[in-house]
Amino acid sequence: MSEEEDAARSRLIGETDVLAAITSEYLDENAARKDTAAASVCLGRVFMTTFRFQFVPDVHEYDRVQRHLLDRSEEEIESFFLIPLGCIASVKKKNSIVEIFTKDLRQLSFRFDVVEITKIYSVLTTYVFPDKIEFLFAFYHRLSENMLEEEPLLPCVLDWDVYDDQAEWERQGVFDNGEWRVSNCNENFRAIETYPERLVVPVGATDEVLLDAMNFRSLGRIPSMTWLNKANGATLSRSSQPKVGMSKATSPADESLVASIASSNPLQGQLQIIDCRPMSSALANRAKGYGVESSVNYKACTVTFMEIPNIHSMRESMKKLRNLCASPSCDNLRWLGSIEDTKWLVYIRQLLKSGLHVASFLRSGESVLLHCSHGWDRTSQISSLAQIFVDPYFRTWKGFQVLVEKEWLSFGHPFHLRHSHGEKADTQESPIFIQFLDCVSQLIRIYPSYFEFNEGLLLLLADALHSCRFGTFLFDCKKHRLEANLENRTASVWTWVNGFRPQLTEQTFVPRQILNPPLPGLLKRVVLWDAMFMRWSGQPLVQEPPISTNFFADNTQRTPTWQLPQGTVNAMNVVLTLKYREARLIQDLEERIAALEAKVKGRKGSRH
Repeated sequence: MSEEEDAARSRLIGETDVLAAITSEYLDENAARKDTAAASVCLGRVFMTTFRFQFVPDVHEYDRVQRHLLDRSEEEIESFFLIPLGCIASVKKKNSIVEIFTKDLRQLSFRFDVVEITKIYSVLTTYVFPDKIEFLFAFYHRLSENMLEEEPLLPCVLDWDVYDDQAEWERQGVFDNGEWRVSNCNENFRAIETYPERLVVPVGATDEVLLDAMNFRSLGRIPSMTWLNKANGATLSRSSQPKVGMSKATSPADESLVASIASSNPLQGQLQIIDCRPMSSALANRAKGYGVESSVNYKACTVTFMEIPNIHSMRESMKKLRNLCASPSCDNLRWLGSIEDTKWLVYIRQLLKSGLHVASFLRSGESVLLHCSHGWDRTSQISSLAQIFVDPYFRTWKGFQVLVEKEWLSFGHPFHLRHSHGEKADTQESPIFIQFLDCVSQLIRIYPSYFEFNEGLLLLLADALHSCRFGTFLFDCKKHRLEANLENRTASVWTWVNGFRPQLTEQTFVPRQILNPPLPGLLKRVVLWDAMFMRWSGQPLVQEPPISTNFFADNTQRTPTWQLPQGTVNAMNVVLTLKYREARLIQDLEERIAALEAKVKGRKGSRH
């Protein structure tokens, strides 16, 4: 089998060729910065599709590649050189060299012929950073209904309804004590764009009070209950920060809503307000018109700060960790110290500590109101972790999916903003969801029998987040996902991962266990998540992941398999390719028309 045939042996639905068999050299990334001939590691060919960028070393060069990549297997080498376009964070061109930096901590450099380099760089950046989100691969990895009827094993609309809010509320027993109701004041997202349409609020809080309170919360994200402990009536609510400002503004409606949340707990009248931010940051936000609740106005409330840094600190920490883990050398005698210096593990410990802190209140019967600034980053992290500690359901296969849908997707974590899907790096990027997965991986490693799934599920979700293969993690809130009609235009990530359940199930799982670890012991056992951060380093992992993370290339592990005869895939891709080209042509024409209209308008203006 030729290299071309080998590289093209597996194509996903909607995946078509863009560049084929371009001669290239893979370079040592450190020496490549000097553009020297000594930087060359091996010769090979580059293939690019609408989904991936792939380098295939020449057969006689594999020994050199293996030595450079510290004796990786051929399968590991293939995985290393196979990069989903959505996973590429940045592309740089220097003379005849292209440097690729990925969101999953890879750094690769390739040298091309001088004649080819401009074209290759242009094509690569066009597909990696398209002008519209609708040009991401997820929108072409979905078949029409008639195709689905013919090929029932292909990506389809299944599993878009993983989370049913009514069913989840009934499971929790939210309405059993008569203290809570469902408000439709946000129906059609008319009041809060980034919130669910239906909100659980105290029965004593009228819709008029809710709408008034929205004016006093950042982005209108008022306190809304998300979990209830039916054993003692304690509840977990979430919101954004109040608009206190330098003038120490107040809102009777917001104070009334918070008081109603506190009084809805039949065992305790006290409400714990947990602010995820450092106290200094919360107080500094007064200069921007925001701030934190005051015990003077919010009676029977105690405010505690978790001291978790902001998204910019997390981004810088990830950057340092990437540079450290991506290095092919391993001669650092202070390796563990270097890892600690990135502060990544410090932040993981902070998140776990905060989640356990909130869980302790809920166990003791005290209700909690949780928020950060906008209530969609640190709030989602701590709310999710607390529920994993207190509710065994969220440690099951189905329950974890519900948790992600509820706390991250439904409550508006801005996945697009934080991961720059199809866009160049932005100052708002931050690995917030990856941090959450890391925290869960720590718990799975230490307490495996408490979880129905293993870390393989977390790895698949991380790769799916970066690859832009599925619609689940596109856009910043449910409103935007509904407007884009993702359920009918893209495949759900849950449809995909549910096919891997046999490989991702923890065999020692014991249902309904109480997860209440002693804090000192938990924090001391936090370590680097090897399977996530060291898989491209070439260093042998202490324990191999339960499933190949190269899931986008290997469909055969799934049950039922999505591996179809290549002829069938090719025939389907002809239709999808025409659809893609038509969309590109329409966009090009629209841009030309807009440019001409602006030109005409400019000429008319110059006459006056």
